[in-house]
Amino acid sequence: MMDENGKLTLGSLFSGSGAFELGGLLAGIRPVFAAEVEPFPIRVTTKRLPFVKHYCCRPFILASNKSD
Repeated sequence: MMDENGKLTLGSLFSGSGAFELGGLLAGIRPVFAAEVEPFPIRVTTKRLPFVKHYCCRPFILASNKSD
């Protein structure tokens, strides 16, 4: 993706503790969002990258694991 200024941006799925986002920052790419389900990596990326929108999809995963 590109932002309104023509600079590259990235979104990360299964982001873990934010290594992909950090690599993007070092390469001049601005991380926009990160998605993770595990609580500890979410806390790490939220603290290290507070300007990145963080998503958690745990409710969807729990719903998909329900047995009828």
